[in-house]
Amino acid sequence: SDYIQWHPAFVEALKHDLSSYKDVLTFKDEHQLTAAPLKIDVLVIKKEKNVVIKNKIAALFLPHNIVEYKSPDDYLSINNFYKAFAYLYLYKSFENIDIIDITLTFSVSHYPREVINHLQNVRKLNVTKKYNGIYYVTGDLIPIQFIINTELDEDENLFLNSLTRSISENKSSLLLDKIKKISKEEQSQITAFVDAVIRGNIKIFTEVIKMEDFKTVAESIRDTDFAKFWQKEGIEKGKREGKREERNDVLNILNNCRDLEEAKKKLMSMGV
Repeated sequence: SDYIQWHPAFVEALKHDLSSYKDVLTFKDEHQLTAAPLKIDVLVIKKEKNVVIKNKIAALFLPHNIVEYKSPDDYLSINNFYKAFAYLYLYKSFENIDIIDITLTFSVSHYPREVINHLQNVRKLNVTKKYNGIYYVTGDLIPIQFIINTELDEDENLFLNSLTRSISENKSSLLLDKIKKISKEEQSQITAFVDAVIRGNIKIFTEVIKMEDFKTVAESIRDTDFAKFWQKEGIEKGKREGKREERNDVLNILNNCRDLEEAKKKLMSMGV
């Protein structure tokens, strides 16, 4: 299927890019407001009000932070904007919290020109670029920001910045390298992210994997669904191009195992 689960990938990317603050931030994925299906995409609770968050995507955060996400396949509309505001006011009412303790964040892949024009021309609010990829809205009671994931600084927010269907060769290589270096526990927490980013950029990742040392790359991806996607995109062609014998052995395992668990066991037995 071509359907990509971007939402859980976004939640994992957001958590990872803010992992330095995991002790003071609580993330609630699809926070349900009522018995009916009214859900906030992500609710981030700042447990310690006075903690200063230096990561720019969360510098605006107050005790309660509502985050609405639009995937690379979607756009933020004016109606989407007001629906998020409706959720914000419902949340304030149900939780009985102070309105001045709430912020609203829109995390998107495409610059929301229509929405920003509406805010400036109709609502008479100010929209200013605060940092690369981050725009603040001022003049409203609620602090609001737009995060354009594809414009963020990759040195600080590489994971959010990688939520795209047009990742560059350099960035994909940088991302794989970072994934290889994080702990096994952290790797297990970003499987949806890895799955979505590779699904959305299968051709570029296939080329990058071919150019890298497959032994070290396999270590970081063997717990993901990457193997079957790579197989689908033409593993046989890679074999015919004269890859190393060790690489062929690994590819044969990935091609012929019934599932990824079996592949993982065989790879480990090879010392890969």
